[in-house]
Amino acid sequence: QMLFVQTNTAAQTAYLSLKEGELILATTYTNYLVKLVHENTGKEYFFIPTVISENERATLLGFDTNVNDPINNGILLTDAGRYAYTIYAQNDPSNLDPSLSLGKIDEGFLEATNGVTYYETPTFNTPSDYIYNG
Repeated sequence: QMLFVQTNTAAQTAYLSLKEGELILATTYTNYLVKLVHENTGKEYFFIPTVISENERATLLGFDTNVNDPINNGILLTDAGRYAYTIYAQNDPSNLDPSLSLGKIDEGFLEATNGVTYYETPTFNTPSDYIYNG
């Protein structure tokens, strides 16, 4: 799965299917720990995202990429590029150590961009219609 976010921007969101991890771990949990590793630099980030909404099918996570506050859903993400992400389940709202979590439940890639416009609205120069009665 590929996630897309903007670097250095507040209020980023990601939809994931994280509750199926309860089947893998055979336990319930209330919080998540996210680990990001930049593909080129190898720099690691850990943070606890906010669970905006959650059901059996989808979890909506919220986080900021413009502030270094990992316990309160914030990381300072300034390097654009691809990151490998790993999500761990936990019941501790402040643990940033994966070895103290309940276990890994999801992994994939995250693409961080610097203010990229994903599409541009084309401009059309449509010539006027001329009707000749001649």
